[in-house]
Amino acid sequence: MRSINADQSELEYITVEKAIKDIAEFWPFVLRRGACSVFEAAMAYIISQKDVDLLGAYAAYQSLTNLTLGLLYASIFPLVTLISSAKREEEAALNEDEKNAAREKVKMIWRQGVIFSAMLSVPAVAFGLTVSPIFEAFKQPKVVLENSQRFLAYSAGGFAADLFYRLSARTVTGLGVKKSILFGDMIDHCFELVLAYAFLNGKLGAPELGIAGVGLAYTISKMITLLGHMTYIFLSPGCFGFDYTPYHLFQLSGPFFDKSIFKKLISAGIPDGMSRALSKTGSLLVVMFCGGFGTAPLAGIQVATIYSNFASFYMSAVYNAACNKIGRYVSIFGDTENRYDAETKHIAASNVKTYAQLLMKFCFFMSMIACGVAFLLSRQLAALLIDKKDEAHQSHLSTVATFLKIQGVFELISGVNTPVASVLTAMLDNRFMLFATVIFELAINPGAAAAMHFGFRKSADWIFAASNTGSALMILFVLARCYSQLNAFIRKSEAVAADDADIEENDDERRSFIP
Repeated sequence: MRSINADQSELEYITVEKAIKDIAEFWPFVLRRGACSVFEAAMAYIISQKDVDLLGAYAAYQSLTNLTLGLLYASIFPLVTLISSAKREEEAALNEDEKNAAREKVKMIWRQGVIFSAMLSVPAVAFGLTVSPIFEAFKQPKVVLENSQRFLAYSAGGFAADLFYRLSARTVTGLGVKKSILFGDMIDHCFELVLAYAFLNGKLGAPELGIAGVGLAYTISKMITLLGHMTYIFLSPGCFGFDYTPYHLFQLSGPFFDKSIFKKLISAGIPDGMSRALSKTGSLLVVMFCGGFGTAPLAGIQVATIYSNFASFYMSAVYNAACNKIGRYVSIFGDTENRYDAETKHIAASNVKTYAQLLMKFCFFMSMIACGVAFLLSRQLAALLIDKKDEAHQSHLSTVATFLKIQGVFELISGVNTPVASVLTAMLDNRFMLFATVIFELAINPGAAAAMHFGFRKSADWIFAASNTGSALMILFVLARCYSQLNAFIRKSEAVAADDADIEENDDERRSFIP
């Protein structure tokens, strides 16, 4: 069944088989996330070979950098949906003027992203330069305190470079180019690993900076990657089959600020970014509580995080697919210019539901596998980074194995929460996600961990296990919201179709009275 909208572009009902093929097109994101997981594991291995205690310190520092990057990355993610919508307008254009107008819109969205990123980078850099005293306030191990100020200061410049690189990545993703950031990320990781090894150990002619050198490696590699990816967009070579020159992204002529687009970007981006930052704040508190018991629990958290990255590397594709595919259908249904008829809007609503159900089933199935592996192979996985023959680090080995089993349960929770959150984000329901995150991930997650720490005086593994209590409860909340939103989407489209049918029937009746 097909429907033709006012732009004469075809839209058809999506079958599950077609939806699977569409999502499979996002394989570069899966490969990219897989490469990131390999990078994190390699980085942890390099650090653990220097000193296992440094791996715990790295986990503490990562909890702060992840908070910052979570805010930055999520805040500009709506750029994908906005540019994807403008790209669809370009593809549906009937003449050259409409096509040029759509391309101009892409350029204006890009410019608002540049402005927004510049605004975000200032507090991000300031945060990196000033936040290190938090470790002393939470009484972290000595090895954490000794290197925290230098590590975060060296990383601060990388926050800004990383943000602008992600801006360029969101832009090309919205335009439908998936491979450039895959290559960009892989090159970036190679640079960072080599530089981290050099600065950590004083090799390859670099000064020996210890764990702080890993922060410097991050900043240098991100600056190189940003320069390289921007050069790729500017020169627009044909290596990835896309020409950026019609969009004039680097052209300085014309207005630079568009109030309506900027407002739309920040109204979606700020709640999304705050939601992610608040979630990471909860994780930060859990790390600080566990760090009070020494570096072994910190190492356990780091290894559990690495396992989670491997277990959920496909989630990046799910998130991008949701925002790209579902976001486009949402833009059709949200059309206020009457360019799409009622049947087209009904098809769009039905397709949103098809994609959403597929993403949720797939993620839950994968999370069950991840949970099983974590329980069956926890000690073997821990031994990949910690020498099981080293008597001095047996407590580290057993703690890491315990944390991996707990992480397996967390993967089940994530397998439900992540796809649902992705769907709600694609539907621009960001304020709800902010509200849910504040209650469950900022209040209940660290609250339960704090209760275990201060109230019940439990050990670090109990604190870590309690840290996802809110996320488990959040499952019911977000599922109910997603079910409600999707069904409201369908009901509204059916109501629009019924109204159009009544109008057409009345018109036929009136015409029948004309002699």
